[in-house]
Amino acid sequence: MTGSRSPAWSIDLGGVVRLVLHRWVWLLKVNAAVAALAVGVVFVLPVWYASSVTLVPAPRDEMMLDLSGTGAGLGAMSLSLGSQPSPQDQLRMVVDSRAVADSLIQAFHLRERWKLKQVTRAREKLADCTSITTPKEGQVEVQVEARTRELARDLAAAYVRYAGLETVRLKSSLAAQRRIYLEVRLRELDQELALAAENVRGFEELHRAVSLPDQARASPPPAATSPTARRRCRRCATGPGSSGARSSGSSRAATPCCPAAKRCRRSSRNTSG
Repeated sequence: MTGSRSPAWSIDLGGVVRLVLHRWVWLLKVNAAVAALAVGVVFVLPVWYASSVTLVPAPRDEMMLDLSGTGAGLGAMSLSLGSQPSPQDQLRMVVDSRAVADSLIQAFHLRERWKLKQVTRAREKLADCTSITTPKEGQVEVQVEARTRELARDLAAAYVRYAGLETVRLKSSLAAQRRIYLEVRLRELDQELALAAENVRGFEELHRAVSLPDQARASPPPAATSPTARRRCRRCATGPGSSGARSSGSSRAATPCCPAAKRCRRSSRNTSG
């Protein structure tokens, strides 16, 4: 038995050359038609111009946004891997926000320019024509494409202007919200302090307890002895026949006979004690 073999294919280069030389006029016409069609398509297609601008955020202490309103960080809305957002992330969120897009649509009349009836379609068209990237750390690049070079240039510059205005508006709004929060919290603390004072007063009345500050205010100051009372005290203690004189057989001092001497005796005891 003999096995079947597949036929071998071979190319006749001489025949191909003879065919090209025979049909060179037709091949030249086909290439010319394709070139003319490509040139026509290039001229017929609309021309788009691109303009780009690079934004560098301010330092953290000058451009730090706090979207929580209570002094907390912006960790939940961060574009980075860390819990604390960087100024680059915050600036990119502001540039890509709806407020900036609506400002651009209203300022440049993009709905009428693009012949759109809804604002949402204008936002989508603007998002398709805009590219927001972060090529380097600390930089936000905005690239805008438009049919005219003037529109592309003005849109790129307007992104910078309206992003700055939106940042200022956000910071002012968040400061007002934080102030309202603090005022409400202070009023709540005042109410809690008043309630705690009422509870303490009720406890004192129930258990007949006296607070130390009230007791210190209620105690009278020690009476001062005048020079006249001191002279009377000395005369009472040293005069002849007075009851304040010491007896020969007694070791105890006699009781003063005048009220001034009594007060002097009490003041001397308090001072010695």
